Amino acid sequence: ASLGTTTPAGEIQSWAHDYLISNGYSEADFTAANFIISHESGWSPTATNPSSGAYGLPQALPGSKMASAGADWQTNYQTQFKWFVNYCNAHNRFRAARRLSETRPKRRANSCA
Repeated sequence: ASLGTTTPAGEIQSWAHDYLISNGYSEADFTAANFIISHESGWSPTATNPSSGAYGLPQALPGSKMASAGADWQTNYQTQFKWFVNYCNAHNRFRAARRLSETRPKRRANSCA
């Protein structure tokens, strides 16, 4: 099974999709990002894990490490998503999410934090 194609839903996903596409990423990359973020935070930029303190769209731990992408990391989904993309690039998470979905569709994606 594959991730298929994801159609952006809502303002945050639409912005994230457009950001990726305008920066040379593919529809498959957006679908992988959607797969990860949907599992991590449900696309809520203020999602907080009550036990670990992980925060934001990517559930960064600690959330403050997203400050490297902007001072408004606590409230700005664009800052959080840019940080997420940089982190995923550094750790090959888009590729990992696609591979995971193809081999183990029922398992959760690796966190990008």
